Amino acid sequence: MALKTFSLWLFVVCLVKTGLSLKCYSCEQTHDNRLCNTEKWVVDCPQPEMDTCMTTIDYDKTREPWHQKMKIEKTCSVKSACELEQESGLPCWRADMTGDLYACVDCCFEDKCNVAGAVAMAPQTTLLWGLVVAVVAGLVTMK
Repeated sequence: MALKTFSLWLFVVCLVKTGLSLKCYSCEQTHDNRLCNTEKWVVDCPQPEMDTCMTTIDYDKTREPWHQKMKIEKTCSVKSACELEQESGLPCWRADMTGDLYACVDCCFEDKCNVAGAVAMAPQTTLLWGLVVAVVAGLVTMK
């Protein structure tokens, strides 16, 4: 019985948002993704409805000087606004990054998930859901 109660509480904890604000990398017009991926650029999203980390990448081979060819912007956003931006362009995992010109938008929903500019699931979340699946599977096989 105690294991069932623990499993139920664990499941609820996974589903309920903690109320803490989302943390995203936030920078404007950088040309190198690594410049934006330090703790210095991590922000607490200022409003509770900001539930998304958004990354926008704009590349133009003809842009000069050379270091201005790539422009990367990372920010907090609202999921619906980020997805609308994505619909008007492309998610980065679908963009053809071999051409002379491309632009893409990525949306992700975990703390500091916009580190790579691609949709990513935070390792903590992956581990937590793995634990939930293992516990539930254990309960099912115990019956």
